[in-house]
Amino acid sequence: LITFTKEGVATSEDNAGGADWSGRRCPVTTRGRRADQASGVSKPDPCVSLRNPDFRWYACVGVFGLRWIFFARSRSFWLSLGLLVVSGMVDNVSVVVRSTLLQLRTPEHLLGRVSAANQIFIGSSNEIGAFESGVATRLLGAVNAVVLGGLVTLGVVGVTAWKFPALRELDELT
Repeated sequence: LITFTKEGVATSEDNAGGADWSGRRCPVTTRGRRADQASGVSKPDPCVSLRNPDFRWYACVGVFGLRWIFFARSRSFWLSLGLLVVSGMVDNVSVVVRSTLLQLRTPEHLLGRVSAANQIFIGSSNEIGAFESGVATRLLGAVNAVVLGGLVTLGVVGVTAWKFPALRELDELT
């Protein structure tokens, strides 16, 4: 654990992560801090806690699903473009919350295995999703397949919120 003292001297017990000035464990890398301190550059604290991550996570994935439904029905190029921008924003928030949960809530002795399994599923999800989308488009047509994808996303959000109360009750990620 990298610990910073008020004098700016770092000591390292292991390289598992960083810590802020109070000694909190921080998933953000702290390599650039020494250079910032030496140059006098003031930057925001990289170890900021995320309050109500459960709400943000569910809201972002829900907006992602709704966005697919509106995108499928849109006849305006500019509206579709705006919906794609919103999609990227909410997907990014969802990825950050999911990645932070993985790093902070997995026991250290299992972190490598869990991360490896996570990478396998994320890496293969594009290919599996492309196959599924192709089959759905062939059977339902493009617009109906996209609307169905949005509805399934909303259903997964609802079932996850209902079946996993621990995710619903997350208070803060630091």
